[in-house]
Amino acid sequence: MKTVYVIGSSHAHRIQLVLKGLPEYNTEFNILSFAKGGAKFSNLVWPDLESIDPSDVVLVFPLGNDLLKNRDHIKKRGRIFHLERFEPVEDIVFRTCLYLLEQKLSKCRAKVLVVTSFYRHFCCRNHTHQGWLGYQNLRNAQLFYIQDRVPNVTVLNHKKLVSDRNTELRDTVRYRELQYDSVHFRDYTPIARKILPYILG
Repeated sequence: MKTVYVIGSSHAHRIQLVLKGLPEYNTEFNILSFAKGGAKFSNLVWPDLESIDPSDVVLVFPLGNDLLKNRDHIKKRGRIFHLERFEPVEDIVFRTCLYLLEQKLSKCRAKVLVVTSFYRHFCCRNHTHQGWLGYQNLRNAQLFYIQDRVPNVTVLNHKKLVSDRNTELRDTVRYRELQYDSVHFRDYTPIARKILPYILG
C-alpha cells in the first residue's frame, strides 16, 4: 500500500482529512501529513524526500501564502478574510521560492503532485484590486515550469480541481461561492476526489 506525504499549509491539512474519509483510505493508500497552518514556503515542514519509496506519492500545496509582500494587509472581519491592499511579493523572492522548490523536488524519486494555489481574497466589492486575478494566474503558471524540468512532477490546476465538470472553473464569482471565508472551501470532498486518481494512478 502506498503512502501519501501531504505537505503545505491549511488547504493541505483540510485535504488530507478528507482523503482519510474516502473508502480507498487504508486499503489503497495511507497518509502522513506534514501540513502546518499558515505556513509560508520558508517554514513548510518536509519529510526526507530522498528516502521516500518510489511507489509512494508526495502531494504538495507549496506557495499560496507567498503571493503577498505583507500579510498585515489581510484583515478578518466576521468569517471573511479581507485583502485591504494588494502588494505583491517581489518577483525575485517568488522566483527564489520556485527555484528552491524545484531543487527540493528533484531529489525525490516518488511521484510528486504539486497543486497550484487556490484563488483567494475575492472578498467584497470594497476590496477589488486591479491586477490581483492576473497576478494569481501568473504565479500559478510559473509552477508549471517545474513540471517541465523535473520528470516525476505533475502540476495540478486548481481551477480544474474545484470544478464540478472536466473543465476549468474560471468564473471568480462562482469560485468565491465555494469558499466560506474568501480563502478556504466549504467542502473539500470534490477537490479530494479529483486528486485521488492521480494518487492511485
